[in-house]
Amino acid sequence: MNTRTVPFRPTPRRIPPLRDHIHTLESPLKADEKIKPPILMRLLPVAIVVLVVVMLILMVSMGRRMFSPMMLMMPAMLLMGMMGMTMHGGAGGNSMAEVDVDRKNWLIQIRELRHQVQNQGRRIHALAVANFPNPNTLTSLTAYRRMWQVRESNAYMEALADSKLTQYPFMTARAGVGMAPLEPAITFDPQEVPENLEPVTAGAFSRFLRTQQYVTNIPIGIRLNEERAYGLRGDEGGRLDLSRSFITSLAFNHTPSEVAIGIITDTSRQECVKEWDWVKWLPHNQDYDMAAASGLPPVRYAWRSMQEYADKMAYDIAARNTQGSEYEGPNMVIFVDLPDENVSWPVSILGGVPGVVFVIVRFATDDINHYDDTRVNVIAVDENGMLSVPGRRNLLTIDRFPRRRAENFARSLARWRPAELGGGGATAASTEAGEGDLPSWFDVLGIPDIDSYDPRVVW
Repeated sequence: MNTRTVPFRPTPRRIPPLRDHIHTLESPLKADEKIKPPILMRLLPVAIVVLVVVMLILMVSMGRRMFSPMMLMMPAMLLMGMMGMTMHGGAGGNSMAEVDVDRKNWLIQIRELRHQVQNQGRRIHALAVANFPNPNTLTSLTAYRRMWQVRESNAYMEALADSKLTQYPFMTARAGVGMAPLEPAITFDPQEVPENLEPVTAGAFSRFLRTQQYVTNIPIGIRLNEERAYGLRGDEGGRLDLSRSFITSLAFNHTPSEVAIGIITDTSRQECVKEWDWVKWLPHNQDYDMAAASGLPPVRYAWRSMQEYADKMAYDIAARNTQGSEYEGPNMVIFVDLPDENVSWPVSILGGVPGVVFVIVRFATDDINHYDDTRVNVIAVDENGMLSVPGRRNLLTIDRFPRRRAENFARSLARWRPAELGGGGATAASTEAGEGDLPSWFDVLGIPDIDSYDPRVVW
């Protein structure tokens, strides 16, 4: 299949404001340590009440003629003194009014801190959404030419490299949404035992930390350049959804000159062909280097087995092994879907290939990836869409991304190619001929010589 493509040069992404302001949470108030008063102090109110009752009885027993209102001043003074002592917390205690004022001032401080923390959380969330958009919105974003803005080296990536506010987006594919810790983290002093804290402020303190330390519903990605291979486990439908999310995230963020995407699947099974046929529309699935060398239309990065990949890409594998970090070609992510086969390394590429990442989606047995608590090389998805990695269960909820939407996105990218890469075939011919000349019908079909053309070789 040969298509006329249009050069595309992405616009640099604006560097977001990255604020590393540290938020400090004040410790809750301490409870007043009331000293237990002596037995005489505790019996004093009872004695006052008894004394007042006795005085009233005596005044009544003296008769009406001897009774004078002045006699009520003494009982009233005793009662007022007892009430005053009670309102001030007894011996050595703070009044309730003072405690209320302290609570109010502390709660005002925590209210203002909550506004600052939530604003920081919004910035972190917006930055993550910009780096890892929802796959269901990618088709509309390509209409606004927002793709291919993540480059291995530019001002935007250099700004994110030294920041903990978001994941480093290069070679990181969105997997779903989950919770991420707030950066910078909220700081607070070590707390005393709960019994020594004022209950109202202590409860507000614990609720604040429980609800504000994390940013919820934030896009989370998986780094795909830390291992040579990754193995997917668990629910089959979830693994396929996760693979489509990986592919579309990589294709949207990265230009084909930096990341290529390949497929290894069993073409004898109609189910496998139907599952991965949509990938052919992606510019990342085309071998531009071979097209530029031969003048033919780009071929697809697609193979029927691991051994076929090792045989047909021997020239590329040798270049990657010999040149190492100086290799100028793109990084490659290959998705392996061989439901009835044992997946293992071919002898010629034992241990993997530098710059090439294999994602094993479906298999009979996976002899490449083994569970290791110290490595994130096995990714499990359960029937509820919860993703787990070694050492971290229920890390996130994966994106449910149907195949038809993935194909719509891939078709929206099909017309573009990086401006620095040649198109091969009809595009190269039209470029050499000039803007006013139209290619021939054979050029459009990608047939350089009709006399020697053999369709069996092409297919």
